[in-house]
Amino acid sequence: MDAAEAARYLRWPEDAVTGDVLRQLEDMGRELEAAAPPRLVWRVLPRTPEGCEGLCLPGGDIRALLGDAEQVIIAACTLGEAASRAVRRAFLKDMARGVMADACLSAIVEEEMDRFEKEQARAYFARGLYLTDRFSPGYGDLPLSVQKDLCALLDTPRALGLTVNESMLLIPEKSVTAVMGICPAAQKHRAATEKSGCARCAAFENCVFRLQGRTCHG
Repeated sequence: MDAAEAARYLRWPEDAVTGDVLRQLEDMGRELEAAAPPRLVWRVLPRTPEGCEGLCLPGGDIRALLGDAEQVIIAACTLGEAASRAVRRAFLKDMARGVMADACLSAIVEEEMDRFEKEQARAYFARGLYLTDRFSPGYGDLPLSVQKDLCALLDTPRALGLTVNESMLLIPEKSVTAVMGICPAAQKHRAATEKSGCARCAAFENCVFRLQGRTCHG
């Protein structure tokens, strides 16, 4: 786990993130990854005018993102109930430790999705194809309600123990779903230095979910 990435989720003042804090985050991240390793499921589906086969993806942002994609990858990743238990135990011991544990787990699940995205991008590039950026329900104008059908298509309750509650949030909390298009040409706006995960969302700085210590998609 990247300690600097975990520190970003803390939303602490810059001068509060000392070298000692980064070392604590790094040590905690290693412990949490061992206790709550990420698990992921995914499928490749044909593109349709509404989104992809079996899944409607409403909103202008996702339509623009998918562009001329011919297929769509849907994926879900979770750290499971072990992650939720680890956060609760950390908060019982110390509030600051609980906040740090929560930040580490957010970083771990996002990093696993980053790893998966890069792995798929390399595989498709070898075939002369390109991935779009990763996009999740709750980003831009893609509604959170998409979570329900996306998880049903992936059968996440059986595969991962991952469900969607009445507010369309993922349970367990440290979970992520995402959509990526497979295109015959690279996205013109995509840059190697572009931020990943939540950081690429226009609402990142003032995101209500992030201020609550969670991502809008889990």
